[in-house]
Amino acid sequence: MGGVYYNIYDCSFKDALGWHFDRSAFSMNLILQTADGGEFQYWPNSREAVSHMTTWDEVESRLDVNVETPDLFPGSLYLFAGNRSLHQVTEVTSGRRINAIFTYVENEGDRLNEYTLRKFFGRTEPRRQST
Repeated sequence: MGGVYYNIYDCSFKDALGWHFDRSAFSMNLILQTADGGEFQYWPNSREAVSHMTTWDEVESRLDVNVETPDLFPGSLYLFAGNRSLHQVTEVTSGRRINAIFTYVENEGDRLNEYTLRKFFGRTEPRRQST
């Protein structure tokens, strides 16, 4: 197990998560609450194709024809290979989208890099109890 965490996307903050690949080989995602917007979109098995493109404009030109948007609802549970498929969550326009993510790593002791820890958790060190 790499990690377990909640993502809360709130329309008050125009929350979204831009296009990216995950570091973990795969994750399991449990949708707890849906909202207007906040759609999960992905380009299946796109890492190799994207790696040969030289500009973001080139990637964007292929998104319209390659992106899939699954119908997700509270209780949806899906297994996803995010390190192989470019993906995003669109801006939440009304309400809050909440999901739980279970990530997996192949090698014991693997950690997220500093950028990912700061982006998703706001810190790079373990939380310490105050005394």
